[in-house]
Amino acid sequence: MEQTIAAQDLVERLLDQELSAFPNWQIRPETNCFARATAARERAEWQSADLILCGSDFVRESIAGGGGPQDRCVVVPYGVDARFSMAARAPHDGPLRVLTVGEVGLRKGSPYVLAAARRLGRRAAFRMVGSLAVLPEQRAALAEHVELTGPVPRSEMAAHFAWADVMLLPSICEGSATAVYEALAARLPVICTPNTGSVVRHGLDGFIVPIRDPEAIADCIDALAASPERRREMGESAGERAAAFTVDAYGTRFMAALNMALPGGRRPIPSEAQRT
Repeated sequence: MEQTIAAQDLVERLLDQELSAFPNWQIRPETNCFARATAARERAEWQSADLILCGSDFVRESIAGGGGPQDRCVVVPYGVDARFSMAARAPHDGPLRVLTVGEVGLRKGSPYVLAAARRLGRRAAFRMVGSLAVLPEQRAALAEHVELTGPVPRSEMAAHFAWADVMLLPSICEGSATAVYEALAARLPVICTPNTGSVVRHGLDGFIVPIRDPEAIADCIDALAASPERRREMGESAGERAAAFTVDAYGTRFMAALNMALPGGRRPIPSEAQRT
Protein backbone atom coordinates (compact mmCIF):
# COMPACT_ATOMS: atom_id res chain seq x y z
CA MET A 1 0.00 0.00 0.00
CA GLU A 2 1.01 3.64 -0.32
CA GLN A 3 0.60 6.10 2.54
CA THR A 4 0.26 9.42 0.71
CA ILE A 5 0.00 11.62 3.81
CA ALA A 6 0.70 11.23 7.52
CA ALA A 7 -1.33 8.80 9.61
CA GLN A 8 -4.98 9.81 9.94
CA ASP A 9 -4.85 10.24 13.71
CA LEU A 10 -1.91 12.65 13.41
CA VAL A 11 -3.54 14.61 10.58
CA GLU A 12 -6.71 15.07 12.64
CA ARG A 13 -4.76 16.07 15.75
CA LEU A 14 -2.55 18.63 14.01
CA LEU A 15 -5.43 20.25 12.14
CA ASP A 16 -7.57 20.38 15.27
CA GLN A 17 -4.73 22.22 17.02
CA GLU A 18 -4.57 24.74 14.18
CA LEU A 19 -8.33 25.25 14.19
CA SER A 20 -8.17 25.96 17.92
CA ALA A 21 -5.24 28.37 17.54
CA PHE A 22 -6.80 30.20 14.57
CA PRO A 23 -10.59 29.84 14.98
CA ASN A 24 -11.40 32.62 12.50
CA TRP A 25 -9.20 31.48 9.63
CA GLN A 26 -11.41 28.97 7.90
CA ILE A 27 -14.74 27.32 8.47
CA ARG A 28 -14.44 24.80 11.26
CA PRO A 29 -15.75 21.50 9.90
CA GLU A 30 -18.36 19.51 11.73
CA THR A 31 -16.96 16.71 13.84
CA ASN A 32 -15.88 13.98 11.44
CA CYS A 33 -17.96 11.05 12.65
CA PHE A 34 -15.98 8.75 10.36
CA ALA A 35 -12.51 9.82 11.55
CA ARG A 36 -12.18 7.04 14.12
CA ALA A 37 -13.39 4.41 11.67
CA THR A 38 -11.05 5.74 8.98
CA ALA A 39 -8.07 5.58 11.34
CA ALA A 40 -9.00 2.04 12.36
CA ARG A 41 -9.25 0.95 8.74
CA GLU A 42 -5.89 2.54 8.05
CA ARG A 43 -4.29 0.60 10.90
CA ALA A 44 -5.84 -2.61 9.55
CA GLU A 45 -4.38 -1.85 6.12
CA TRP A 46 -0.92 -1.43 7.67
CA GLN A 47 -1.18 -4.83 9.31
CA SER A 48 -2.31 -6.58 6.12
CA ALA A 49 0.30 -4.93 3.85
CA ASP A 50 3.59 -6.61 2.96
CA LEU A 51 5.06 -3.21 2.10
CA ILE A 52 4.04 0.35 2.97
CA LEU A 53 5.40 3.02 0.62
CA CYS A 54 5.93 6.40 2.30
CA GLY A 55 6.78 9.61 0.48
CA SER A 56 8.90 10.90 3.37
CA ASP A 57 10.43 10.11 6.75
CA PHE A 58 7.67 12.25 8.30
CA VAL A 59 5.05 9.84 6.96
CA ARG A 60 7.03 6.80 8.04
CA GLU A 61 7.46 8.20 11.56
CA SER A 62 3.74 8.95 11.78
CA ILE A 63 2.98 5.28 11.09
CA ALA A 64 5.44 4.21 13.76
CA GLY A 65 3.87 6.73 16.16
CA GLY A 66 0.46 5.24 15.43
CA GLY A 67 1.61 1.76 16.31
CA GLY A 68 2.14 0.64 12.74
CA PRO A 69 4.76 -1.85 11.50
CA GLN A 70 7.75 0.42 10.86
CA ASP A 71 9.84 -2.50 9.58
CA ARG A 72 7.47 -2.81 6.59
CA CYS A 73 7.76 0.87 5.68
CA VAL A 74 10.07 2.15 2.98
CA VAL A 75 10.57 5.80 2.12
CA VAL A 76 10.32 6.37 -1.63
CA PRO A 77 10.51 10.11 -2.38
CA TYR A 78 8.61 11.34 -5.40
CA GLY A 79 10.00 12.82 -8.60
CA VAL A 80 9.51 15.80 -10.87
CA ASP A 81 9.78 16.13 -14.62
CA ALA A 82 12.03 18.55 -16.45
CA ARG A 83 9.41 21.23 -17.15
CA PHE A 84 10.35 23.21 -14.03
CA SER A 85 14.11 23.17 -14.57
CA MET A 86 15.52 26.60 -15.23
CA ALA A 87 18.76 28.54 -15.28
CA ALA A 88 20.13 30.54 -12.39
CA ARG A 89 18.36 33.86 -11.79
CA ALA A 90 19.83 37.21 -12.74
CA PRO A 91 20.13 39.77 -9.92
CA HIS A 92 17.23 42.20 -9.54
CA ASP A 93 16.48 45.35 -7.60
CA GLY A 94 14.03 45.47 -4.74
CA PRO A 95 13.14 43.14 -1.88
CA LEU A 96 13.65 39.38 -1.79
CA ARG A 97 10.80 37.58 -3.53
CA VAL A 98 9.20 34.78 -1.50
CA LEU A 99 6.83 32.29 -3.15
CA THR A 100 4.38 29.94 -1.44
CA VAL A 101 2.55 27.31 -3.51
CA GLY A 102 -0.53 25.34 -2.47
CA GLU A 103 -3.94 25.90 -0.95
CA VAL A 104 -3.96 28.96 1.30
CA GLY A 105 -5.16 27.56 4.60
CA LEU A 106 -4.23 26.03 7.91
CA ARG A 107 -2.65 22.76 6.76
CA LYS A 108 -0.11 24.62 4.62
CA GLY A 109 0.86 26.91 7.50
CA SER A 110 -0.54 30.09 5.95
CA PRO A 111 -0.93 31.96 9.28
CA TYR A 112 2.82 31.65 9.75
CA VAL A 113 3.49 33.02 6.27
CA LEU A 114 1.42 36.08 7.21
CA ALA A 115 3.24 36.45 10.54
CA ALA A 116 6.64 36.28 8.83
CA ALA A 117 5.53 38.79 6.19
CA ARG A 118 4.46 41.21 8.92
CA ARG A 119 7.82 40.83 10.65
CA LEU A 120 9.80 41.46 7.49
CA GLY A 121 7.78 44.36 6.12
CA ARG A 122 9.33 45.79 2.98
CA ARG A 123 12.45 43.62 3.24
CA ALA A 124 10.60 40.86 1.36
CA ALA A 125 7.77 40.56 -1.17
CA PHE A 126 5.44 37.59 -0.67
CA ARG A 127 3.28 35.82 -3.25
CA MET A 128 0.90 32.94 -2.47
CA VAL A 129 -0.23 30.83 -5.43
CA GLY A 130 -3.18 28.55 -4.81
CA SER A 131 -6.86 28.32 -4.01
CA LEU A 132 -8.10 30.26 -0.98
CA ALA A 133 -9.60 28.26 1.88
CA VAL A 134 -9.70 31.17 4.34
CA LEU A 135 -12.58 33.33 5.51
CA PRO A 136 -12.99 36.87 4.08
CA GLU A 137 -11.58 38.70 7.11
CA GLN A 138 -8.35 36.72 7.06
CA ARG A 139 -8.17 36.94 3.29
CA ALA A 140 -8.20 40.73 3.66
CA ALA A 141 -5.48 40.56 6.33
CA LEU A 142 -3.34 38.41 4.06
CA ALA A 143 -3.84 40.72 1.11
CA GLU A 144 -2.32 43.62 3.08
CA HIS A 145 1.04 41.83 3.19
CA VAL A 146 0.93 39.11 0.51
CA GLU A 147 0.02 38.98 -3.16
CA LEU A 148 -2.77 36.40 -3.56
CA THR A 149 -3.08 34.98 -7.08
CA GLY A 150 -5.75 32.36 -6.43
CA PRO A 151 -5.52 29.03 -8.28
CA VAL A 152 -3.17 28.96 -11.27
CA PRO A 153 -2.94 26.38 -14.12
CA ARG A 154 0.15 24.20 -13.97
CA SER A 155 1.11 25.57 -17.38
CA GLU A 156 1.65 28.98 -15.72
CA MET A 157 3.56 27.80 -12.65
CA ALA A 158 7.01 28.08 -14.25
CA ALA A 159 6.55 31.85 -14.50
CA HIS A 160 5.92 32.07 -10.75
CA PHE A 161 8.99 29.98 -9.95
CA ALA A 162 11.00 32.25 -12.27
CA TRP A 163 9.72 35.33 -10.38
CA ALA A 164 10.80 34.00 -6.98
CA ASP A 165 14.11 34.11 -5.12
CA VAL A 166 13.06 31.56 -2.51
CA MET A 167 10.26 29.06 -1.94
CA LEU A 168 8.49 28.95 1.44
CA LEU A 169 6.22 26.09 2.54
CA PRO A 170 5.79 25.93 6.35
CA SER A 171 3.29 23.07 6.23
CA ILE A 172 1.76 21.56 9.34
CA CYS A 173 1.10 18.22 7.66
CA GLU A 174 1.97 16.72 4.27
CA GLY A 175 3.05 13.50 2.65
CA SER A 176 5.86 14.85 0.51
CA ALA A 177 4.87 18.13 -1.13
CA THR A 178 5.29 18.08 -4.91
CA ALA A 179 5.71 21.86 -5.02
CA VAL A 180 9.01 21.52 -3.14
CA TYR A 181 10.42 19.16 -5.77
CA GLU A 182 9.35 21.64 -8.44
CA ALA A 183 10.99 24.55 -6.59
CA LEU A 184 14.26 22.63 -6.25
CA ALA A 185 14.20 21.90 -9.99
CA ALA A 186 13.69 25.64 -10.57
CA ARG A 187 16.89 26.26 -8.55
CA LEU A 188 15.12 27.91 -5.66
CA PRO A 189 16.36 27.64 -2.08
CA VAL A 190 13.49 26.17 -0.07
CA ILE A 191 12.38 27.03 3.47
CA CYS A 192 10.10 24.33 4.83
CA THR A 193 9.25 22.31 7.93
CA PRO A 194 10.00 18.67 8.79
CA ASN A 195 6.26 18.04 8.36
CA THR A 196 6.50 19.09 4.72
CA GLY A 197 8.18 15.75 4.04
CA SER A 198 10.79 17.23 1.73
CA VAL A 199 14.18 16.08 0.44
CA VAL A 200 15.66 19.51 1.25
CA ARG A 201 18.99 19.35 3.10
CA HIS A 202 19.22 21.99 5.81
CA GLY A 203 21.91 24.56 5.06
CA LEU A 204 22.56 23.20 1.55
CA ASP A 205 19.37 23.46 -0.53
CA GLY A 206 17.52 25.68 1.93
CA PHE A 207 16.42 25.59 5.55
CA ILE A 208 14.28 23.27 7.67
CA VAL A 209 12.45 25.28 10.34
CA PRO A 210 10.16 24.06 13.14
CA ILE A 211 6.43 24.13 12.53
CA ARG A 212 4.59 27.19 13.86
CA ASP A 213 7.71 29.36 14.03
CA PRO A 214 7.37 32.58 12.01
CA GLU A 215 10.43 34.07 13.70
CA ALA A 216 12.61 31.24 12.35
CA ILE A 217 11.07 31.75 8.91
CA ALA A 218 11.82 35.48 9.01
CA ASP A 219 15.40 34.85 10.16
CA CYS A 220 16.03 32.49 7.23
CA ILE A 221 14.57 34.96 4.74
CA ASP A 222 16.69 37.75 6.21
CA ALA A 223 19.81 35.58 5.89
CA LEU A 224 19.08 34.89 2.22
CA ALA A 225 18.23 38.53 1.53
CA ALA A 226 21.54 39.62 3.03
CA SER A 227 23.68 37.30 0.90
CA PRO A 228 23.08 37.00 -2.86
CA GLU A 229 26.08 34.67 -3.03
CA ARG A 230 24.54 32.30 -0.52
CA ARG A 231 21.27 32.34 -2.45
CA ARG A 232 23.16 31.51 -5.62
CA GLU A 233 25.01 28.63 -3.96
CA MET A 234 21.85 27.23 -2.43
CA GLY A 235 20.04 27.58 -5.75
CA GLU A 236 22.76 25.60 -7.51
CA SER A 237 22.62 22.96 -4.79
CA ALA A 238 18.82 22.84 -5.12
CA GLY A 239 19.09 22.16 -8.85
CA GLU A 240 21.60 19.38 -8.24
CA ARG A 241 19.37 17.89 -5.56
CA ALA A 242 16.38 17.89 -7.91
CA ALA A 243 18.40 16.00 -10.51
CA ALA A 244 18.43 13.03 -8.11
CA PHE A 245 14.63 13.10 -7.84
CA THR A 246 13.36 12.86 -11.39
CA VAL A 247 10.37 10.80 -12.49
CA ASP A 248 12.76 8.13 -13.81
CA ALA A 249 14.61 8.06 -10.48
CA TYR A 250 11.28 7.61 -8.71
CA GLY A 251 10.55 4.61 -10.91
CA THR A 252 13.90 3.07 -10.04
CA ARG A 253 13.35 3.58 -6.29
CA PHE A 254 9.81 2.26 -6.55
CA MET A 255 10.87 -0.97 -8.28
CA ALA A 256 13.75 -1.42 -5.83
CA ALA A 257 11.28 -1.16 -2.93
CA LEU A 258 9.02 -3.78 -4.49
CA ASN A 259 11.95 -6.11 -5.06
CA MET A 260 12.99 -5.80 -1.42
CA ALA A 261 9.51 -6.93 -0.37
CA LEU A 262 9.51 -10.12 -2.45
CA PRO A 263 9.19 -13.39 -0.48
CA GLY A 264 12.46 -14.18 1.22
CA GLY A 265 13.67 -10.61 0.89
CA ARG A 266 11.87 -9.08 3.87
CA ARG A 267 14.08 -7.11 6.18
CA PRO A 268 13.93 -3.69 7.84
CA ILE A 269 14.27 -1.07 5.13
CA PRO A 270 16.31 2.10 5.84
CA SER A 271 14.71 5.50 5.44
CA GLU A 272 15.80 7.95 2.75
CA ALA A 273 17.56 10.04 5.38
CA GLN A 274 19.57 7.01 6.50
CA ARG A 275 20.51 6.14 2.93
CA THR A 276 21.73 9.67 2.14
